[in-house]
Amino acid sequence: MVPLSGRQLIRSLRPVGALVLAWAAVVLFSEFGVKNVGYSEPGSLIWWLGTLITAGATVVAAAGVLLYVLAQGIRLGLGVDPVGDSNGGGGGGGCPAARNE
Repeated sequence: MVPLSGRQLIRSLRPVGALVLAWAAVVLFSEFGVKNVGYSEPGSLIWWLGTLITAGATVVAAAGVLLYVLAQGIRLGLGVDPVGDSNGGGGGGGCPAARNE
């Protein structure tokens, strides 16, 4: 297996980066948007909803990143190209059979 170049590494991290940004937007909205509606104060229903959404989104984001890292580790362990274009960009999606290996 050929080591990844800097560009290939960044390209392989795009999906997890998009995942983190999407969940970060949910967390920020629930933390600073929902909890600050009207006269929301600690103990009120809206405050608790904001807290629950923030905690839930944080857990889901962390689980998504963990699953992505595990999947990439398994792919690397099996010798499958994590970027999916080591065959010159002609498709294959990281499939060893498509690269005539």
